[in-house]
Amino acid sequence: MALTIKGQGDYLKYPDYDLVVTKFYSKYSIKDIPPTAHIKFQKRPTGWHIAVIDYSGEQKTIKDELFWENEKGKFKKIDFDKLKNTDENQKEIDKYKNEWSKRYYRICPYYGYPGWDWDVIQEFENTPNLPDSIVYALGRAYSSYASNLLNNNSGLADDKNRFKLPNGKNAMSGQQLEKYRHYRHRAIKKFNQVAELNPKYETIVGAIQVKASNEYLTSFLDMRMYQNEEQANKEIIKGLYPEFYIAAAKNYLSSCSPNAILFTNGDNDTYPLLYVQSKYGFRTDVLVVNMSLLNTDRYINSLRETIIDAPGLPLSFTPEEIAGRKRELILIDKEGNEPMDLTELISFVKNDEHVKTYGKTDYFYVPSNKFSLQEQENVMAWEVNKRYFLRNHLMVLDIMASNKWERPVYFAITMGIDSYFGLTKYFQLEGLAYQLVSTEQEETNDQTGFVSTSIMYNNLMNRFDWSGVKTITSHGKLLCMNYRNNFHRLADALTKENKLDSAKAVLDKCIEIMPNEIVYYDFFMIPIIEDYYSMNEFEKGNNIALKLLHNLKNDIDNYFDITIITRSNHKEAALQRLKKLAIQYDQDELIKEIEK
Repeated sequence: MALTIKGQGDYLKYPDYDLVVTKFYSKYSIKDIPPTAHIKFQKRPTGWHIAVIDYSGEQKTIKDELFWENEKGKFKKIDFDKLKNTDENQKEIDKYKNEWSKRYYRICPYYGYPGWDWDVIQEFENTPNLPDSIVYALGRAYSSYASNLLNNNSGLADDKNRFKLPNGKNAMSGQQLEKYRHYRHRAIKKFNQVAELNPKYETIVGAIQVKASNEYLTSFLDMRMYQNEEQANKEIIKGLYPEFYIAAAKNYLSSCSPNAILFTNGDNDTYPLLYVQSKYGFRTDVLVVNMSLLNTDRYINSLRETIIDAPGLPLSFTPEEIAGRKRELILIDKEGNEPMDLTELISFVKNDEHVKTYGKTDYFYVPSNKFSLQEQENVMAWEVNKRYFLRNHLMVLDIMASNKWERPVYFAITMGIDSYFGLTKYFQLEGLAYQLVSTEQEETNDQTGFVSTSIMYNNLMNRFDWSGVKTITSHGKLLCMNYRNNFHRLADALTKENKLDSAKAVLDKCIEIMPNEIVYYDFFMIPIIEDYYSMNEFEKGNNIALKLLHNLKNDIDNYFDITIITRSNHKEAALQRLKKLAIQYDQDELIKEIEK
């Protein structure tokens, strides 16, 4: 008798997140909600709840309404004022629909409130024959529960379950360490179970095998922060990460000069780097600093001392000055018109009297949104058009001021533009990272930073490891788009320097490593086509263009289903730009093919 495995829909009969958000904001007003409070959507065992959470002082729930009842399978009237103007909440609808966290509501049976992870564990832990999607959700719940034992970085930890831990390392008792590892490794076990059920299962960070590897490295980093390097290294087992991710990690590190500080942001530009450093001893002189975690005091403090061969962070802030939530958020008060020197800025923020009070909360602030930093004859000057910034950027500013240009500082190219904090005109592209330099150069073609042709040529053509490209999954292809863009930017910069032979070699290398048969030609190949055209290499350019045209007309794509770009928008934009390029360079045969 065949084994019947139910689908996720057999377990989750809840209406979709977007429907709940739209239905609430289309019917109810939120004008009377205090300015220090926010609406939170909570997917609980009883149904969808609408909660109002006040964040002034200690986080507190001031309203909780059951909006969609699981038992009856329908929406309920709730105690909010009725909406009079239908356009009043459109911004709120758009904001919530575009929130990154919405995907977690779809992945997890329950989500969005303290204790959601335990509810998932309790309901599904002993349920047989679960589909891969629910097993994955269960793995996420175990992972969340393990993390929440240590801290409330997620904002959804249940206080009564969290360990009471002292500051510093070796903080967990033997019993606490055993409990933490139990749940962390239960998560790993579930992710491995998903891989057995469906080896092609894709997660937010990539293939399920990558997610399982990342879970080991989450444990590794927790051990490094809360215990010690010996306990951390127990998580560095053989065989983590596919070959492509190992090569990419080495390429990130190889992009940096000796003894560099490298800022990263996501799982896949952080964890594999830590793995190749600890497992293979590769480029252990580089200090990898995750910007997301740099908001937490324990992570910051764990980076103060030497890690393997990398000296600790150069910081002037003491552990006491950033303890808990102190200096977690820094307001920007645009009082001054002149750039504020970073040394003066840090001294200003260190002064406990420099606060502004909103509601019940005091916030540290800076009196300008314009900053400056000097290196010998050069003076960097930039501004930030924000009302506030978080502790992680305060630490970046402190590192810049305290470092005094002694160690090279890099930012991974895969970070969001907001993470660069207005510094991009001082970014020098050298590979998979930008080096922060003191000399401003013009950014071109809406690209970030400017290219160091000599360094980048050596990295891409001689030093980088291209292993594993032939076996990549969709998320790996996303990184290949960054690679392709880097090849284009280098070729373009070399062309402007009249180094045409080198530019052609760079383009040819790109096509050799990532042909259409491995990574489909897409919108981001159009600049490479133009590069070939500009050098009168029309045959090579048209060979790419025709394959790209075939992909577009047959909806063959790398990434539309895992990014915010829809297939139709991507296809239309690519066809329009390709036709414009063909007209510009008088490629009549290509124009005919496009118009067929």
